[in-house]
Amino acid sequence: MSYAARDCSVVIPSTGRASLHNAVADALAQTSVNVEVIVVLNNAEDDTWSHPDSRVRVIRAGDSGSNAARQIGIRAARCAYIALLDDDDRWAPQKLQLQFAVAEDHDLLTTEDWVISCGVEKLRGSAVELWPRRFDAEVLDVPRYLFRRDSWRSARHQLQSSTLFFPKALALAVPFDASVKIHMDWDWLIKVRDLRDARILILDRHLVRYEQLAQGITSRSRAALSVAWADQVLRSRPRDHGDFLVLFSARFPMLQGDLSGSRRVISQARTTSAPSLRAQVIARANLLRAASRKRRL
Repeated sequence: MSYAARDCSVVIPSTGRASLHNAVADALAQTSVNVEVIVVLNNAEDDTWSHPDSRVRVIRAGDSGSNAARQIGIRAARCAYIALLDDDDRWAPQKLQLQFAVAEDHDLLTTEDWVISCGVEKLRGSAVELWPRRFDAEVLDVPRYLFRRDSWRSARHQLQSSTLFFPKALALAVPFDASVKIHMDWDWLIKVRDLRDARILILDRHLVRYEQLAQGITSRSRAALSVAWADQVLRSRPRDHGDFLVLFSARFPMLQGDLSGSRRVISQARTTSAPSLRAQVIARANLLRAASRKRRL
């Protein structure tokens, strides 16, 4: 394993879809950082995918699942530092250089318990949203930062997988859980804070581009998975649990046009947790807008 200060293994789980080429190109184009790129083909549409650059390694993981594919890539990494990149996301060329600079400024490179994230440009059709609106230098409480609604206007807080940069040793100590099928990034970040008291820093630049895709036919099943995940991970935090259910889990059936399914999730949240009045009002407004759009179709 190499411990050169600016060596990084970029782990890209992928089904081998066309966008993978752009993701690999962005990883290889990083400035002032030596990278190796590990593509982990998982349930691949084309498991013959290859790349001519010697810095790119391909691991064929069968139908292992996204989190298992991540962990396979992390275990295979030759560098001390890991960056995750989804195969349909894009990086600015200076992303890793700037994240290494943050780690150096905080004297983190000789330690193991830290994660550095950054901002995201989220594409919704032709519109571009910047997440977050305002940067916090450090996240001390992951569920509160991500899920609690403390104002009427969304702060657009996000800790998205393709932003994450961290030591390999941290992911070996707290692996990505192969049994988790939804909210995988958030699940891992909550665990590294709880189990290792890891610092989670945020670089105040929007260096990842992420396209918000339609949820498609899986929205109902994803709602059930989301509720089950929240019940397991957030049950001891009634406010955060409730806000999450009404603002996140309830959106899956809503995006599918299943407004009654969304109402059921919100009703369940009122029974099993303690969503804030603000979160309930926002959820109700979301339902009214969705109903209005549905009537116009």
